[in-house]
Amino acid sequence: MDIARRCFLESAVTLVATPTILPWKALAMIDHIDPRDFGVNIWTGGDDTAAIQAAINAGKATGTTVMLPGGTGNFTPPLDLTNYNLPNGKTLRIEGAGNAWGGTMLRALSGGAVGLDCVGAQGIGLSRFTLGAAPDVELIAGILLAASTTRPLDMVVLDQLYVSAPFTWGAIYGFAWHSSVVQHCKLYNYRENNQPTVLLTSINRYNLTSPFVTFATPAQVPNLSDIDFIKNEVHDFSQQFEGTCFLFDGPTDIAVIGGNISQIGNPARAYCQALADPKRITFNPVRAYVDSGTPSQHVFHVQPGEVAHTIDFHVASSLQYSVSKLSGTILA
Repeated sequence: MDIARRCFLESAVTLVATPTILPWKALAMIDHIDPRDFGVNIWTGGDDTAAIQAAINAGKATGTTVMLPGGTGNFTPPLDLTNYNLPNGKTLRIEGAGNAWGGTMLRALSGGAVGLDCVGAQGIGLSRFTLGAAPDVELIAGILLAASTTRPLDMVVLDQLYVSAPFTWGAIYGFAWHSSVVQHCKLYNYRENNQPTVLLTSINRYNLTSPFVTFATPAQVPNLSDIDFIKNEVHDFSQQFEGTCFLFDGPTDIAVIGGNISQIGNPARAYCQALADPKRITFNPVRAYVDSGTPSQHVFHVQPGEVAHTIDFHVASSLQYSVSKLSGTILA
């Protein structure tokens, strides 16, 4: 922290190691919020959950960007990035130091929970950090994105993130989520089972919940739509037949543009799978490949009995692929 910033903070408040260190008026006068302002020995190898959450809460209250320092911040999940205590008209921005591949890491110390809970966090922006986990820790999902009963989830920007760990239901789990972009991210799922790396569901298929706010129901927000995935790396390391990079569970108007998708080890059924009537999926990655082992059988697999109408998958003609057409129509 520079001298001027340190002097300002010391003159504004008395620093104590609690999550309510800095009054919001004082925080609003600085250009960013740093978790290290919320305790002692932060970012030095211990559990930094209280300081990280306090910084996030301050960012919610003021609309000031939370700047995560370089190095590793440990936390006990989930972190609350939801619309709980997020005033109307405010958005949350969290940025790391440097870039996603050598700057900041948020490391989950325990599993059985979502890493970053973003339910109802309309307009949230996350950029330039790594989300990972300690050895032998499995998260339910890396980033949970869904509408709440009181606020929609749209205008989300995920940029230059590296989300990498074993995830039960994906590095990204999206439900009732709209009009957003995921770009220049690395999304890896290392769970060795039949799980997706990115799961986009219109029905909250695996019944995830938030401890902070209430999910919208499919009746309140009937679809997930208009999400662009631009120049990302999406990798499935499950080494299982039903493992998949993308699971399209009924979303509408999803575009995968540029970047690449890959799998490893045993031949999987497909890089992408479709359930519950997805509509208008545009798929134009640079390449689909295997890191090692036998290539996947297909780019898309449509689960039989799950689809009631014709599906339009728009696949780049330059992509080398074979297609399993069990139901629906493929437009190349």
